[in-house]
Amino acid sequence: MNPVIEKIVQPLVNRSLNLANFGIRNSRRFAANGSDMIDASTSTVSFASDKALKLNKIAHKTLAKLVSEQTNMLEGTLIAAAKRLDVAANAETLQDLWADQIDLMPKSRQRLTRDAKKVLNVFVDTREELSELVSDTVSDFGSRGQKVVKKVTKAKTTVEKKARKKSATVVKKARKKSATAKKVVKKTASKARKSAK
Repeated sequence: MNPVIEKIVQPLVNRSLNLANFGIRNSRRFAANGSDMIDASTSTVSFASDKALKLNKIAHKTLAKLVSEQTNMLEGTLIAAAKRLDVAANAETLQDLWADQIDLMPKSRQRLTRDAKKVLNVFVDTREELSELVSDTVSDFGSRGQKVVKKVTKAKTTVEKKARKKSATVVKKARKKSATAKKVVKKTASKARKSAK
């Protein structure tokens, strides 16, 4: 090849090869990083799935307990209603009817209180299980979870700041427009008064 042409072309070829090698190196690094990210997300997905299944188990167990307690409450109410009707049917006078019904009130109140406590205990148990799940989840996430919490808090603060700034800007613009509108109204009223005279 001609030395002059070779001297012109060789730097172009070298740059092209360097650019190609740079692209290949970056592609390899990107692929390796992508592989690591996918591996990390796989463990995160597995972790989240495990926690979601535990949460689902707690929710189903709680619902089953609540349905059971509500069924017991309904049965108790129906039994108490039948008892009241029996007592009412057996009362010989209006006074006996009132006295018997009043005698049954403490028993009804006690039953309702007992049933309400049972329902509340279901929620207390659920709260304990959920607290345990959340504690486990937070400790499992460790510093990664703390970083996420910090990012979410920072994002929330940023959004709040932007919202405050935006609302202040809107208020400022509204006041300006209001002041301008007042001036226009005054000028128009002044002109109207002058033309009316």
